[in-house]
Amino acid sequence: MAKTYEGGAPLAEVIRSEFVEGVHRGSVVVLDASGATVAAAGDVTSAIFPRSSSKPMQAIGMLRAGLSLSDPADLALVSASHAGEEFHLERVGALLARAGLDESALHCPPE
Repeated sequence: MAKTYEGGAPLAEVIRSEFVEGVHRGSVVVLDASGATVAAAGDVTSAIFPRSSSKPMQAIGMLRAGLSLSDPADLALVSASHAGEEFHLERVGALLARAGLDESALHCPPE
């Protein structure tokens, strides 16, 4: 069984008029190219479900890896949640085709 998430450490403060108005807590780990931990804060060993919060970072990775966008709207498609409507499926199909891939390259449940 996975360890229960124990919570984050203070990562940022919101300061207004020299007073701390709010504190944002979270967990973060920085890895080097070999995967070794360089720095960490908060609970970085428990299972989490980042879901949509990871999508913009995944989109940046895809762009850096050479993802070619024929339409700027495709950036919204690869960096956000959507309902899998027909026009979404058509755009994803076009993205895959430009990369020489088909649906078998996807590793996510259809729903």
